[in-house]
Amino acid sequence: MLLGSDVSRVSNGLVLHYDFGEAQGTTVRDRGSSSTPLDLEIATPQRVSWRPRGLTVRGGATIRSLRPASKLYEACRRSGEVTLEAWI
Repeated sequence: MLLGSDVSRVSNGLVLHYDFGEAQGTTVRDRGSSSTPLDLEIATPQRVSWRPRGLTVRGGATIRSLRPASKLYEACRRSGEVTLEAWI
């Protein structure tokens, strides 16, 4: 997940990329380079507050994809590698 628009980061070729640009609602959009996005659903919106370019999560919130993360699995299987960047 990529969080924070004030920092220059690589964005080309990312399998998954969540920048939290929506700033509202119950869907976190995947803005990665793949043609089939793997959006996330906020199943417990009462435990999440949107803020500019991010979320505040309180307690046991559920944020999940509605489909299997096949594109992530396949990319990791092909390369034998995974890199994760999270701003917390």
